[in-house]
Amino acid sequence: MASLDLAGERAEHPPRRGAPRRLLTHPTRLIGRAAELASLVELLQHTETRLITITGPGGCGKTRLAAEVASLAATHFAGGAVLVELAPLRDASRFTSAIADALDIQDVGARPLLDSVLSTLATLDLLMVLDNFEHILAAAPIVATLLETCPRLTVLATSREPLHLRWEQRFPLAPLALASADEAADPRRLERVPACSLFLERARAVNPTLVISPSDAPAIAEICARLDGLPLAMELAAARTNILSPRALLSRLQPRLDLRSTEVDRVARHRGLRETLDWSYELLSREDQLLFRRIGVFAGSASLEAIAAVCLDSADDNRILDQLGTLVDKALLQMRDSDPTEPRFEMLEIIREYAWEQLESSAELAEMRRRHAQHYSEKMRRLDDDFWGPRMLALADELERDLPNLRAALIWSLESDADIAIGLNIVSYPCVVWDFRGHLGEARDWLDRLLSRVTEATPRPAVARGLAAAAYNALMCGDANACARLVQDAVPLARSVRDPGTLWLALAALGHVLRHHEGAPGEPYLREGYAVAKVAGYRAGLVGSPFLIADCRRAAGDLDGARQLFEECLETCRRLRAPYGEPWAERGLGHLDWMAGAYAQAEAHLTHALRLDLDMRFARSMADVLEGLGWNAASAGQVDRAARFLGAAQRARESLGIGIQPAHVAPHQVAIETCRTRLGAAAFAALFEVGHAASPEQAFEWTEHAPAVEGSPRLTARELEVVRLLAQDYSNREIARALVIAERTAETHVTNILNKLNFTSRVQVREWAVAQKLVPAP
Repeated sequence: MASLDLAGERAEHPPRRGAPRRLLTHPTRLIGRAAELASLVELLQHTETRLITITGPGGCGKTRLAAEVASLAATHFAGGAVLVELAPLRDASRFTSAIADALDIQDVGARPLLDSVLSTLATLDLLMVLDNFEHILAAAPIVATLLETCPRLTVLATSREPLHLRWEQRFPLAPLALASADEAADPRRLERVPACSLFLERARAVNPTLVISPSDAPAIAEICARLDGLPLAMELAAARTNILSPRALLSRLQPRLDLRSTEVDRVARHRGLRETLDWSYELLSREDQLLFRRIGVFAGSASLEAIAAVCLDSADDNRILDQLGTLVDKALLQMRDSDPTEPRFEMLEIIREYAWEQLESSAELAEMRRRHAQHYSEKMRRLDDDFWGPRMLALADELERDLPNLRAALIWSLESDADIAIGLNIVSYPCVVWDFRGHLGEARDWLDRLLSRVTEATPRPAVARGLAAAAYNALMCGDANACARLVQDAVPLARSVRDPGTLWLALAALGHVLRHHEGAPGEPYLREGYAVAKVAGYRAGLVGSPFLIADCRRAAGDLDGARQLFEECLETCRRLRAPYGEPWAERGLGHLDWMAGAYAQAEAHLTHALRLDLDMRFARSMADVLEGLGWNAASAGQVDRAARFLGAAQRARESLGIGIQPAHVAPHQVAIETCRTRLGAAAFAALFEVGHAASPEQAFEWTEHAPAVEGSPRLTARELEVVRLLAQDYSNREIARALVIAERTAETHVTNILNKLNFTSRVQVREWAVAQKLVPAP
């Protein structure tokens, strides 16, 4: 295989996009924090407030208060409020990724992710909630960078420790107020004491018949006092009131809580929460204790299937639902409603830390981390082919919910050199999902780190797949040089391990990089990959190969062959019910119709492609489709629509930090010049800016109100492109290079143009182009 030296494309423009409002919702009301709530909302309304950190011990209600504050204060910010959940992170290195996830910024790896985040936030008036910052304090300098660069950004953080930044205004959160002796003796007054009010509301949730008798009131007041007024501790204790009266509950708390030495020590160290966790844990059965501590290995939420696979020693244990129900009832586990098809479970961060400690003290931590990583490695491998079927969108959403667990497993793999293969499998099966959901740059980083740890002992199939996935990622990031280096190792190794999926991916990366930068020489590798996929029935190859080969045929001037292959790709997608490839094929057919001058048909294909991309949230493909809609409208004489589509395409690329594809540069410039010439520079700039300010959803609305195409010009769209280049004195070789076509194809286009216009020289073509306002007058 020849050595390659190819240059990639990068964008220099910052993204400009809105921030979604995404906050936690709580099924219960906030109790006892009215004064703190009012103070924080008032502080956030001051323009000089940039960073507030709610500090306090674990379990004092920082997260709950911050969520309520953000919900009320969001209306004071034009961009609303957004929550960044930091609890699932294992280290500070993924802090920027967490912000990007919350802002729905896609990381396509074409620029540093922090740059994309800063560009997105630069002009937004936004409240950002950073929850559970204490375990990633090393990321505080990034918060400083955000505040320095983004003048309208306000941050509300929760942390057990301050961030120690010059903008920081600390807001220490004390435990809930406790009952005085007089209040403890009066059940009616006790209801109004914040700590006791919280305990009673949570207790009545599990025991609706609970009535406070005069003899119970002092016991409730003492329970809250012994638990230091910490909301989480009281919720854990209240969960037991379904079987224990307040006095019975107090008597069982008494022995452990009497271990505290002095009142000062109690307030300073807040031992009540730890002791309540110990007490709650010890009241569980041994089987429930085992499950509880093992669930601590998960990051973020976990599905029922994952918990069963990782935590159970026997696959036929039918008690798992009962056990999970017990942990939920005891407030040790929470259900998340993010998955409509299967329940997901999650621990509050402080409870997860406690479970992790119990796992470590039981000498099970190493084994559980291995099981956890192995489960997600096997899951990703199983999904490699299934992903290209009817459940593609559901599986992509599921993997997005599992992202914190995938990251935790990858960290473990890097820490365990003997299990690098587990990490390689996680990030390279199916590798396209990281691109599909906007985590391509992160996937590339993981693979770089994992491949640097490969040794002779690392299983060759995992290395081959990792190299092939890394080559694909590099190509999608516009780094053709890196792709070319990687495929030189990936292809021979993939041939030797005889895995059809890996070999197809390596050949596709090789053929694709050659096609975009050297033209037709890549096609033999793509056809070999297609043959491999057909023999193995490998769905990714059955979908992807005809599209990639069609691109080669189009570049070579074989438009009929390209159309046949695009239609074959579309038919395969529909037969396999694999939605991912449909917008590729529709876009390809739209380009062919545009080149043939069938503008109405081209718009129909491109509009359908955009609708599919919107449904799948595939932003990188949207940029290409919007670009094609711009070319088509310009060629059809609808230059006002063309200018808007081109502006929308520019914004889509900027939001991803990617440049225009090399093969698209020439038609893009032609469309730009056509619009500028016919509209005038000022009108074009104004319409382009309208498009640039629009979202892809808004741009799609323009397709629903498209004016009819009045008729096609005598020359096809491709021939018009050639005319514009001829008018600039391009030679046939220069035309071929600019349009990424064969020189013989360029020569044919020139001959056809002269014949159609009844001209005998290029000078006549140039004069005609000026007269038709296809190019500016000299």
